[in-house]
Amino acid sequence: VASDSKVEIHYERKENRVEWIAKEKERSARAAKMSETLGFVAQYLYENTGFKQAALQIDNKEPVLNIDGRVLNKSTVDAFLISFYKKDLKLIELNAWDAQILRETGMVKDGQHGQYDTFRNRLMFPILSHTGKVIGFGGRKPSSDTNKENPKYINSADSEVYSKGKALFGLYQNKKGIKDKEYAILVEGYFDVVTPYDDGVQNLVATCGTALTDDQARLLKRYTDDCVILRDGDEAGMKATLRDVETLIRAGLKVKVCFLESGDPDDFVRKHTGRGFIAFVEEKSLDAIVWRVMKDYDKTDIYKVEQSIKMAAKLLCDVKSPILRDEYIRMLTKADKLGNVAKSIKAEMSELKKETKSDLNPKQVQDIIKYG
Repeated sequence: VASDSKVEIHYERKENRVEWIAKEKERSARAAKMSETLGFVAQYLYENTGFKQAALQIDNKEPVLNIDGRVLNKSTVDAFLISFYKKDLKLIELNAWDAQILRETGMVKDGQHGQYDTFRNRLMFPILSHTGKVIGFGGRKPSSDTNKENPKYINSADSEVYSKGKALFGLYQNKKGIKDKEYAILVEGYFDVVTPYDDGVQNLVATCGTALTDDQARLLKRYTDDCVILRDGDEAGMKATLRDVETLIRAGLKVKVCFLESGDPDDFVRKHTGRGFIAFVEEKSLDAIVWRVMKDYDKTDIYKVEQSIKMAAKLLCDVKSPILRDEYIRMLTKADKLGNVAKSIKAEMSELKKETKSDLNPKQVQDIIKYG
């Protein structure tokens, strides 16, 4: 309405600038204290787990450790600060850190019989920010725990420093490898990042127990323009990939998909080595847009034809390069794909652009950015 009437809207903060700056400084100091505390906890767990002392050196090679049935180089365990949260550990009783911070970050919780340690009897994977600060933890139950009611993974609670939809496990350790390889591989589990890293494949990242979010995709885009989504080939893996393709393309990445016939990246590397893993990914990866559009296509079903055309238009609207858009339309309208439907795809794209066009003029957009 404002745009149509050419009315200029001015936005004001609900609080004055001085108060806002003071609150932001307080919040920033609190976040820094939280991260510092979690860093100390991560180091304490690592130093007192026994992994460090159990390292074995064979034939003058790098010391190795057995981590839940996986033989890993000590340098890998050091890089990820992997530890084990002992069953009888009571973190809050150590009186070493601010008890309120331990509660707010979900390290300890209140139960019917008093406080308890959230991650007891779990392998611990510190989750680092892209700048290397500990912001949370992922806890994985050991393979010896056969209790089906006990979840395989638990994560830190959302806090001032951690949101599971904004962090990527392994990004800090692998950001150099991602830049060197010029692409990232997106996986799901902690060991799916750690095991390949241990065998020299250092360009993987994992979501932290959540579906890939726009925030995570934008974070990854800061380090690479290309990403391969690597998933199990089962129904759950396919379903997750459908969502992830759209999320990554929306963030401006060039995306491929790759599916394992069985197991996960952790299993694959242990069986076929890191070199075999990379060879598989590079050989079996498919263009994500073409795969997504053709996934459920059936030329004998007009509704599925329409669905594929709509999906093509939706994805291509997020492709910034006009050259790439034209090339995708050329690829998708080949006889062995969608056929002669280029006009239909372009018409649907035009409709989508009309629907998503902002009612605000550039000045109003800048006002919102400036004043909130």
